Formats: sequence, structure tokens, C-alpha cells
Amino acid sequence: MEATGNALSYKWRVSRDNGATWEKLSMFAEVNSFSDKRLEIYDADSSAVDYMFRAEVSTPGFKCGTILYSEPAKIIKLPDNDNDCVTDDIDLDDDNDGILDTNEDSTDIDGDGIINSFDLDSDGDGCFDVIEGGYYDGDGDGIAGDDPVLVDL
Repeated sequence: MEATGNALSYKWRVSRDNGATWEKLSMFAEVNSFSDKRLEIYDADSSAVDYMFRAEVSTPGFKCGTILYSEPAKIIKLPDNDNDCVTDDIDLDDDNDGILDTNEDSTDIDGDGIINSFDLDSDGDGCFDVIEGGYYDGDGDGIAGDDPVLVDL
């Protein structure tokens, strides 16, 4: 939505119940401003998934002015199959077995309902792909390396 005019007032609203009710946006500390025409939310935690946001635009100086509402926008959580905090759309290895997704694929070779790039044993032979690929799996969980991985900074 784009609103034009003089002395426009923007108030942001949030709905936690799929748009049934709307309340003032005050619970998010990581927003740029509650009165700007652009809303930016930074580092939303998983409790905010599926919340909806919309702008209420009015002209407070014009008594008979119409209040307009933007289309709602919803916070979504991008999938992260291996829970490594790298979303699958940019993760080079969605199951952390050490084999790049470009070398696995999105088919399901063993027919278990899990695509190969998510499947730790994509051929269903009982041996993890990480071992078949020649990688180290010190704790035997099918994920390359030991868990947790310790890094010195």
C-alpha cells in the first residue's frame, strides 16, 4: 500500500490470531519505529512466527478523514532441515552429512519419503552417507564430525 498526502499518521498493528483481532505494536523492541511508513523487524524469535502486521494510515488533522489499512504481512520461518541455523535455501548441505546437496539431489532413491539431500542414509542400506562418502563421524549420528563442534576464536 502506498499512501500520499500531507500529515499522514502511520500506526502499526499486530495480530496473533490470524487477523481476528489487532493491537498496537509495542511488544517488539527491535522495530525501527511505530510511526514510520516502513516497518522493519530485526531478529524476530520463533514465537513471532505467523504473527501478522499491518499499517493503519490516517490524517489526524482532518476530522472526516478515512482510516486505511494495508494488506497484512505475515512472519514466516524458513525451513532448516538440519537445525544448523542456516536456512535450506542457502545451506549447501541440508542434512550436514558432509555431502553437498548438489551431489545428492531432491529425489528419494530408497523410497522412504525423505529426499536424498535431507536423508542421512539416502540409499537405505543401513550405512550413513557420511561414512559412504569417506567423511569422519566420530559420534555415529550420521552427521559429519563430532557434536558439538568446538571452535576457538
